[in-house]
Amino acid sequence: MAADVTTMLTDSDAETLGFPLDFPSTWRTSKAVAAATSQTEPLSFSENETQTVEYIDAHAQTDPPEDKGAAASADPALTMALTSFLAKVCPLMEEQLDETVDNRLFDEFVLENEEEDEDITCAYRIPNPFTATAAVSALSETTAPAGASIVDIPCTGVDWNCNGTIVAASYGSTNNAGWDTGLGGVASWSLFKRGYTAAKPDMKFEIGTSFMSIAFHPKKPAICAVGSFAGELVVLNVTNKDDNLLGRSKVDDYFHREPITDIQWVYDYYERDYQIASVSGDGKVLFWSLKNKLASPIKGFLMTPKKRNRFRSGNSKSGARPIGGVSVAFSAGSGLMANAFVSGSEGGQVHRCFLKIKAEITVGDALPNTTVKLKTDAKQLLQRVPKATSSKVMRHLAKFSKTMGVRELSARLIYKAKPPPTTLFKAATEFAFTPHIGPVYGLDCSPFHRNVFASCGGDGQIRISSLLQATPLLTIDTPSTYLFDVKWSRFRPLVFACAGQDGGVYVYDLHDDLAKPVAILRDKDAVCAVQCLSFNPKQRNMVACGDNDGNVKIWRLSWKLSNALRSEKPALTRLAENAEQEDDD
Repeated sequence: MAADVTTMLTDSDAETLGFPLDFPSTWRTSKAVAAATSQTEPLSFSENETQTVEYIDAHAQTDPPEDKGAAASADPALTMALTSFLAKVCPLMEEQLDETVDNRLFDEFVLENEEEDEDITCAYRIPNPFTATAAVSALSETTAPAGASIVDIPCTGVDWNCNGTIVAASYGSTNNAGWDTGLGGVASWSLFKRGYTAAKPDMKFEIGTSFMSIAFHPKKPAICAVGSFAGELVVLNVTNKDDNLLGRSKVDDYFHREPITDIQWVYDYYERDYQIASVSGDGKVLFWSLKNKLASPIKGFLMTPKKRNRFRSGNSKSGARPIGGVSVAFSAGSGLMANAFVSGSEGGQVHRCFLKIKAEITVGDALPNTTVKLKTDAKQLLQRVPKATSSKVMRHLAKFSKTMGVRELSARLIYKAKPPPTTLFKAATEFAFTPHIGPVYGLDCSPFHRNVFASCGGDGQIRISSLLQATPLLTIDTPSTYLFDVKWSRFRPLVFACAGQDGGVYVYDLHDDLAKPVAILRDKDAVCAVQCLSFNPKQRNMVACGDNDGNVKIWRLSWKLSNALRSEKPALTRLAENAEQEDDD
């Protein structure tokens, strides 16, 4: 404040006040300033070359142009000699090569690798996923009293998907009585994926009933069909754990009311897709489509004798009670479509029925002489009605539609109208083969010949037969008293296997022996019957089988049993052709 006052005073004012203008400051002090250098090293700079690649020009290792011309014209006599030599030798060499193609000298020659292990081994052992403890606990107290015996649920069917990577099995009780449908389920395993565990299947399906058969879709690797003890057909997606049910049929008088014992996928000409064929103890062979979600079969056959034959006994007429079906198999035919099927029965009869591509009758968009429209599945069903009974069926449906006020007919409504089954379904017993003694549990048509099929049953025999003659081409007595399944190899035309009651899987190679098995697949401790088996469609050396204890075993065959010889197909053809000639004579 004093500094501010003095700045405003003049010299005369200072003299008047009596104090000097200059006096020391009480707040301003002097600062000492010094110059100094910092403690840093001086920077040094230098110039260097970079490490770049140096390029040089060099000649390639080729002859100079002037040398090529000199070499070409150096020795014309040598060139002419080589040309003359090749003109003489090449025709002879080509002739010898052509002869080698037709030469059968080395047809039976098999190059075996000495280091390869030729032993047949069990590659996978899959335990029963439906344990006996869980099965008993699911039953009511009255059905399973305290102290009841505990038994495993048998494996009733096994099959590979079309890629050969997933194996699925059906499980069900085989000794159910009365209305009891037993307990069972369906399980699948992806054997070649990372993290595979035999005790933990990738998919499990249970609906409180036994399952008796299983078959994968020929083209879609995730879809399989299973048949239940109650007569229901179920289609599953084995890769979906949560929502795996794609379709489920109902139980009806015109559907199956007894166990579906066998299932096959068949390509249909009109639908341009695969259908499911099922056979049951009620004597029906029914065909189902996924397009109507298994609401009703689109065609069917009755296993009733069409006419009297030398292998039928009794005095029953053509309208007799249907024969109980056990097994069914479809011939290879031409291309995708099967041209015939064979069916095996509980009494040992084996019958053939041709599948006609053309419809039995012509059906329009409406019911004849009415305005009732026909849905697609109804047209498919009516096209297969026998021509002799078609007019009777049409009159019955017209009366039903008028009474019920129906304007559009579906296959489900046709069955609801209840026309006589003998007029709606065609007889499936056009030709009878020499019967087995006991049920025909196994049937399989050869994938390499359209007329050859194998059958086995309760008499312990395997029969190789032709669709064109009644007597078998070859009969083989096996060591087992009962045989439950037979399958042809997908890669060896003369190799097949059968499942025995004694716990063995017998592998036959008709190229080496016509009477005895060349291999027996059996564990040392195996005592239960083998119910089913299936060859892998892609892994040629693998075969799966399921036994009565519910175990699934995957066997790895030897190289010899897995790789075809050039002479096998001609040998199978000669076997069938000789039989056809003998039948003509």
